[in-house]
Amino acid sequence: MDPTASPAPRLCGARGATTVDSNTPEAMNQALTPLLDRLVQANGIQHDAVVSMFFTLTPDLTRISPAKIARLHLQWGQVPMMCAQEPFIEGLPTHCVRVLIQFYTTKAQRDIHHIYLKGAQVLRPDLRPEESTE
Repeated sequence: MDPTASPAPRLCGARGATTVDSNTPEAMNQALTPLLDRLVQANGIQHDAVVSMFFTLTPDLTRISPAKIARLHLQWGQVPMMCAQEPFIEGLPTHCVRVLIQFYTTKAQRDIHHIYLKGAQVLRPDLRPEESTE
C-alpha cells in the first residue's frame, strides 16, 4: 500500500439548520443561502461529489420549497433533493429549516463541519462556536 496515496472517497453527510424570519420566499432565500454557502465552503463540497440533499421544515414554513432555492442558488439542478415536514415538538425552534447533504469526500466523518445558524443553534449546543454562529 502506497503511504503517499490519497484516501479513497467515502460517503459522508453534512448537517445544518437555520431559522427563517417569516413565512415568505424572500425570507427563506435570505436564511437558506448563507447556510448552504457555509456548508459547501466549510466542507469543500464539489457539485459532482454530491449524492443527494434532504430538507425538513417546521409546519409553519409553507410558501416555498428549500429544494427550489438550493437548485437555483447552487445551480445543482441534477442533484436529487427531497423535502419533508418536521414533526412539531414542543420547545424546539419554529420557522426552522434543516438540511442533510450527502457527498463523497476523502475526509473522515469526524472532520465534517455541521453548521447551525440563528435560532437553530439550540439544536446542536455541542458544536464548536465557529461552526454554529449567527
